[in-house]
Amino acid sequence: MFRNAIFFLVLVTAGAFVTSCGGSPTVPGDDQDNELLRMLEGNYGYALPSVIAYTRALKSNTGTINNELYAQPPFPTGNVPAVRLTNNPADDDWASFSPKGFHIAFISNRSSGGYGSHDIFRFKPFNEPIQLTDDTWQWNALSTDWAPGFIVSSRLNNLIGAPFDVVTMHKFHPSTGELLGYFPGGTASYDACSNHWGSAICYATRVNGGFYIGDTELFVYYPEGDESVRITFFAGDDPDFDNMITTRHPAFSFQGDKIVFQTNYWGSWDLAYVTMGNVGASEPVRLTNTKANEMNPCFSPNGRWIAYVSDENDNNFELYKMYIGPTPDPTPPKPVRLTWTPEDESNPDWSQSYVSNAPTPQPHN
Repeated sequence: MFRNAIFFLVLVTAGAFVTSCGGSPTVPGDDQDNELLRMLEGNYGYALPSVIAYTRALKSNTGTINNELYAQPPFPTGNVPAVRLTNNPADDDWASFSPKGFHIAFISNRSSGGYGSHDIFRFKPFNEPIQLTDDTWQWNALSTDWAPGFIVSSRLNNLIGAPFDVVTMHKFHPSTGELLGYFPGGTASYDACSNHWGSAICYATRVNGGFYIGDTELFVYYPEGDESVRITFFAGDDPDFDNMITTRHPAFSFQGDKIVFQTNYWGSWDLAYVTMGNVGASEPVRLTNTKANEMNPCFSPNGRWIAYVSDENDNNFELYKMYIGPTPDPTPPKPVRLTWTPEDESNPDWSQSYVSNAPTPQPHN
């Protein structure tokens, strides 16, 4: 117990010491031929503006689940199946495109034979994945997000037993896997994601109820000013343990001016977004209002669409996209369903635009 307490104190205080390395680390081959894009374009017969990667939960004859990574264009594929990116008995999950969209980072327990905690891997599609972390005896990677110069991951400390779950945001070199430092946050900082310049990190953490239970809200950490700002306020000062409010899975727009997320504030899981200001964020704009669960949102390169998963059909989660426009629309068009499979899809990530004359995302003012 005393040892666990020491680990806890070290982790909480370590966040204040964020290390860095000079320049912007790059990944070999991130400016070379895009094999995934070539294959998809060959399948469909024309140029594609971007690609969505996601997780599919494959079911075996014995009922076991095996998570694998898939990719497809951002529109219904018809009779042309999505491209399978991984094929391993272990679980591969939480794909995150590199800034140029040529490589993908993901989490997997393949290094422990499919039974233990998750490490972080990266690969260029159709090439052998490269393992970046190798410390699952202590850490279990829960998420990945790839920013210029680093990969950020929320990781659970295995040495501190439940119910005192300690989840810390770690920063890794995308090529070597070197630990570059920590981002400070709460004692449990889930779903860490970066904007497309690495200048802001959004995460979900508990705001009341103590160390191991409580309502969850979103914060943004700004490394330059070493400051965290709360951006959602669904929860009160005291938790209702019979009706916990959980707001999770944030994702920045490519322009950095919006953050989309999921919350159970209105009952089932719904989607909403906030617009970022100089200090804090706007009131949330609710995007979905159904009895189904909409989860795991991410933005398109131009910021006018979001991809997400929903169980509104047949009770399994399928991939959808929704037009949200540059401003809220009182009568938005109906969401577009992108997959029709018996398996669950989850955790989509939308690549940067591959169109050569596409505008480079610029930070919002």
